[in-house]
Amino acid sequence: MANYDLLVKANLVNSSNPPSQSDIDFINNNLNQSDVQGLINVFQAAGAQFLVRNCNGAGGTVAPGPGRSLGIVF
Repeated sequence: MANYDLLVKANLVNSSNPPSQSDIDFINNNLNQSDVQGLINVFQAAGAQFLVRNCNGAGGTVAPGPGRSLGIVF
């Protein structure tokens, strides 16, 4: 499975509002699957609400949503 697809499946990418094709290509071609799995592991272990409370600078969020196709933690 491609990196992008793994992030969609883990709810770190909002598939109804995908990033640009060049960003999808970057995710698939420049991240290795252990990096992607690490992001997924952190997101799942900490939980979206924990990350929103503690990584929420200036109205940002870690979860995908309206206007945010990606919810990567780092």
